[in-house]
Amino acid sequence: NTCCPLVQSSRNMTITNSSTSVTSAVIWMSSGSTNNVVRNCIIVGNGPAQTLFGVGMGGAAISTSSLGTANNSNTIENNDIRACQNGIYSQGASAGAKNTGNSILLNKMDNVSPNNIGTIGILTGFENTLTISCNTISEINGTSDRAAISAGMGTSFTGTTTVANEVTNATITNNVIGNVIGTGTNTSFGIALSSASSGTSVIANNMISGVSHNSTSPDIAAGIVLGGGTGNTVNVFHNTVSMQGTMTGATAGSMATTGLAVTNATMGTISVRNNIFTTTQSGNTGA
Repeated sequence: NTCCPLVQSSRNMTITNSSTSVTSAVIWMSSGSTNNVVRNCIIVGNGPAQTLFGVGMGGAAISTSSLGTANNSNTIENNDIRACQNGIYSQGASAGAKNTGNSILLNKMDNVSPNNIGTIGILTGFENTLTISCNTISEINGTSDRAAISAGMGTSFTGTTTVANEVTNATITNNVIGNVIGTGTNTSFGIALSSASSGTSVIANNMISGVSHNSTSPDIAAGIVLGGGTGNTVNVFHNTVSMQGTMTGATAGSMATTGLAVTNATMGTISVRNNIFTTTQSGNTGA
């Protein structure tokens, strides 16, 4: 399979988890999982508020804070992931014992309710040389924090969040992100990359539209969010970000949306080139 031009194989195997447990996964790989491939499957949970992960890699426990050791060189590719709280999860053991070489490619997470992803499309932490490319993520909605891709930012964030569990040397490219909508007063991100103390990461050629949240301070809605850091480099090239539409929610927000946000006063090297950022959202007092 290749991304540009997009070439995808058919998806002929369906894997379903019908459990109503909120701490379950359709596919889960624990510490020491290496060189595995999850490819060309339809992966179905019990609902966007039930099954925690479509595909996950961590420790023995299934949770959004699960830490795995040496889950390296795994590939999650060309899957249609439905009806889960979070689509894909991978997290290493610590900043000094990151997972390495994992790839998340060509996955589809854009089904409408009740088969949508409820909270975060791709959630990662403590990863090095991670590739997230050519995924389609949309129809994520709810009242609390939401994101299409959270790379090291965790599950709870505001306009001042910089890092949960750092991700270094990440390649986040050619993803298409649609509706990531919050109706409460919290935060929604398209792509969020944590602060880091080293490495060079690239966010390039992504298309982001329809990210919104009826935010009040210190929360925000943003297309691309950078957590800053010291000693690291982040290149943001050739992305198109359109913050559009009408914000929803019963309570008027007070924070404007933004195409690109840097949430840290400390930044290593950031290069922003040849991007298109537009913000035309309406519907709250800060728009």
